[in-house]
Amino acid sequence: MNVFKRFYLRQKIKKDEKFLILEGLKKEKKQRLEIIVGNDYVCTLKNKKGKIYLPPQKRGIDARKLIALVADDYPEITKRYLINKKKLIN
Repeated sequence: MNVFKRFYLRQKIKKDEKFLILEGLKKEKKQRLEIIVGNDYVCTLKNKKGKIYLPPQKRGIDARKLIALVADDYPEITKRYLINKKKLIN
């Protein structure tokens, strides 16, 4: 794959991932869910209605559950994000 194409795909993936995670956090806040990040940090709420566990990864956390929260709300962006990630891997 061309170096410029790889760079472009990485930028598109980062942009879409950032958008989907931020929207996932907004939706999580509306649904009053508790977020457990990694092994240490817990974001607690007074009237929590559920939990989301974001396990640690090599370079941060696994945010797939936050992205899955908004996958139905933003299907085009989610599809583009997943297709670009698959292209970058191959």
